[in-house]
Amino acid sequence: MARSLKKCFIYLALLGLFMPGISGGSFADVIIDNGGAGTSYTGTWAASGGTNPYGASSLWSRNGTTYTFTMSGQTAGTYEVLMWWSGYSSRATSVPVAINYTGGTSNVTVNQLENPGRWNSLGTFYFDGSGSVTITAATGDTLSTCADAVQFRFVSSNAAPTATIDSISPNPASPGESITLTGHGTDT
Repeated sequence: MARSLKKCFIYLALLGLFMPGISGGSFADVIIDNGGAGTSYTGTWAASGGTNPYGASSLWSRNGTTYTFTMSGQTAGTYEVLMWWSGYSSRATSVPVAINYTGGTSNVTVNQLENPGRWNSLGTFYFDGSGSVTITAATGDTLSTCADAVQFRFVSSNAAPTATIDSISPNPASPGESITLTGHGTDT
């Protein structure tokens, strides 16, 4: 019995070395609140009276000002990016958000009248340990855009594989004609 229990503990210890999130793993979700380390902005962002902010407060602005939440020094991997905004009746319904990840920028639009006071997913992206989310305030004298908090939720340290099409035959193809794709993939 003691020998079997010892083998079980050794197995669990080894498992912890190779699986992030179990004792010995080295990742963490990153939450960046407005005004905290990793934030920067252009223009004026004022304290908001919005309901259900993340933490103690949220900010608001309008007319093209920007607010950026930057993650750095983290484990490389895939992260789900989520955003939190407080509720207010003048929130814009088309707020541009740029997610800067390893390999590019994804532009999404969020409706800040929907789902205030909770985490809202913007998608899943691969980061080499750093990246950012930039909100651009909607234009209009009666609209407000909220900057409150962004979460980078760790999903996996495994980079997504890449696929490449090397040839297409026949090329060009006629409508309804069968084609053959030849390609390769890599997975680090």
